Amino acid sequence: MKTMRKSMFKLYGLIVAMALLASPVFAMDLASHVSTAPNGNGDVLVYPLYLACDGIATNFHIINSSDTRSVVAKVVLRSHKCSVEVLDFLIYLSPNDYFDAKIQFKDGKYVCTITDDSYVVDGESASAQNPKEYELFEPSCDTANYGYIEVIEAWSAVLPKEEDGTVDKLDIVDAYDGVAEVTNADTVNVLSGFAEIVFPGVGDYADYNAVALKDYDNRNVLSAYDETILGDLANNNLCEVEAALAKNNLVISYFNSDTAATIPILTFPTKIVGCDDEDKTECDDTAEGSFFQDANLDPVYGIYYYDKKERTKHLVCEVSPCPKTPELNLDEEVNLISLTPPFDGGWIRAVFSQVTACNSLAGGNIVYTGAPVMGLITELTADGLSLITPAYDYGTVSYDGVDVTGAYQTQSTNEAGSGPGPEPIPQCGGLDEGTCGATAGCTWNAFPPPGNCSLDCGQFTDQTSCEAGLGGGCEWQTTPFGDVCVVK
Repeated sequence: MKTMRKSMFKLYGLIVAMALLASPVFAMDLASHVSTAPNGNGDVLVYPLYLACDGIATNFHIINSSDTRSVVAKVVLRSHKCSVEVLDFLIYLSPNDYFDAKIQFKDGKYVCTITDDSYVVDGESASAQNPKEYELFEPSCDTANYGYIEVIEAWSAVLPKEEDGTVDKLDIVDAYDGVAEVTNADTVNVLSGFAEIVFPGVGDYADYNAVALKDYDNRNVLSAYDETILGDLANNNLCEVEAALAKNNLVISYFNSDTAATIPILTFPTKIVGCDDEDKTECDDTAEGSFFQDANLDPVYGIYYYDKKERTKHLVCEVSPCPKTPELNLDEEVNLISLTPPFDGGWIRAVFSQVTACNSLAGGNIVYTGAPVMGLITELTADGLSLITPAYDYGTVSYDGVDVTGAYQTQSTNEAGSGPGPEPIPQCGGLDEGTCGATAGCTWNAFPPPGNCSLDCGQFTDQTSCEAGLGGGCEWQTTPFGDVCVVK
């Protein structure tokens, strides 16, 4: 009787899974849409600044924190003024892998130098003995000496390991070359990263963590030949990405003396305007990119200076285009702000009061407050350089009139390798039958053909163990056959 009951539970779970597979998948399932990743692990990384000039370079690093899955990711470098793509390439990360590259000014050119074996071209990995170096594209409407970096997870899978426990890079390349379609099971939140602004020859440097988004869910077989833009060909559109990044009341400390200065950096990675279509010498003011701001307008915001004694002075841009004061001019994608503080030190509140309305991929109405902005605080003192991430308030987000702020901006995740936390959910999706049967917490379903691997929630016969087991990937449901544990 118990065997028959368990079989009925498993059959019901399969019917539920088939119904989900047959239904349209929209990002506004609040359990799966894009959100910020407070623990730093996601499937999209954005580095708000790279900088390259004579005497200054940028090293950036990408980590695959999964112990089991190999990951293919696309790296995109964009210019500071018009978000022109100046370089892109794919990297092939084995489990627990680490990639790094350097952006620098060398021999009169801006170049990206790669010596990491996760970069493979023509069947050959880069290395210290076989470095790969590429000149950054210099757009006529912009410069390539500074900008920002995007990393988008393209695909992942569990692949056979070598005797030493690693996965051969060429095996990852071959597996990805055979991918015809990217599914929901193929992207997981296991990427993290950081960058260093370095002074070669001097020894000084400052580093910062990349901003991570989770559950972005790319759905395209990405290549280095086609431009990839955030919000395109994914389970989330640009509107939803902006809602996830929305911030207000940025808190920026500052110095203002002969021996110490501060340069705040505000990056808007969703503007993406490119060069104009005529002489290519200016940004395209007609570009239909960001919902947050028109291509030819500045964001509406205010700067409030505070000194160390709570005195204040403020500058406000109430109607765009803003007055071209140093603080209020935010017409680029990466804005290095020249402050004119009335005090010798203290802090700044940057207030973005704008309200933006746009539609999700599923057609729902999203309204968010604040700005899709990323901030860094560059502090230059007699003790050296430092890069600090400002504190901020999350912008509010509503979907069809319902407040969903917490769902967009405060969810965390515990993928493999993300550190202490609840038991991770087994990564069953995409496993073949043999690997599925050998992976704890996974079960093989022969129907519908050709079969698929899923969480083995049917093993639990009471609500407590169901909801506590397998990292919280199961839920207890009441069905015509009785109570049953099924995949969330």
